[in-house]
Amino acid sequence: MEHELFVCACHNIEHQMVLSYFDDEIDVYLSVHLRKHCFLKRLWIAIRYIFGRQSPFGAFEEIILREEDVNRLNDILSQRREFFEGAEHK
Repeated sequence: MEHELFVCACHNIEHQMVLSYFDDEIDVYLSVHLRKHCFLKRLWIAIRYIFGRQSPFGAFEEIILREEDVNRLNDILSQRREFFEGAEHK
């Protein structure tokens, strides 16, 4: 399995995502680091979630990709697309 790490342009390593894939499969897996909260805050969020109340913004952070990261991401996704298109014609 191949892994590509993308760290936010702000250089905060809490703002990161990992793109994982196998060379011989079309599937791409994206893991994104979620926001950290203390235990009581997470418990409160869980209780609200159980009763159907959620933040309209979700439980996530953002990542700002630098130009070289955008190019790298584009290259990976293009390779996956080429693999998929090649597999369809077999």
